[in-house]
Amino acid sequence: MPRFTNPRLATVILAAFFSFGYHNPSRAQESSQIQAPTGLPSAEALKACMNSRDGAECMDQLFRQALKKHSTLEALRLIQRLGDADAEVRRDCHPIVHAIGRETYRIKGNIHNSFSACDQTCHSGCYHGAVERFLRGENIYAEVDRHPSTAELK
Repeated sequence: MPRFTNPRLATVILAAFFSFGYHNPSRAQESSQIQAPTGLPSAEALKACMNSRDGAECMDQLFRQALKKHSTLEALRLIQRLGDADAEVRRDCHPIVHAIGRETYRIKGNIHNSFSACDQTCHSGCYHGAVERFLRGENIYAEVDRHPSTAELK
């Protein structure tokens, strides 16, 4: 079996493969063909938020509307389906699902009910988002790019 003698080169090659080599244009087209149920965001709407300056707030607004008519689980299932068909949604699914968790906490009002509504989709992002909203309330957007600190958790 061949060995890499330069670990840096191996790291760069692996990073390039996962960043660029995994993109499959036909799968990206599939996501635009997935019809989101009425009231749930499309892949294009999610990507527009992710690419905007106020991405987290934009994403929360999408799911604030969506969770008026759909359950947290329905929103999570949609993200899973969109991620299966689109590399960009799959890459960003964890922060997308944070938004579902933040809005679930806003609706449910407590961690117990929020966690009961969430699941492990996208590396448990829904739970993480619920904790963010619990700890930071409406001041969430000032520190949305930073996970809660040990001091906040205490």
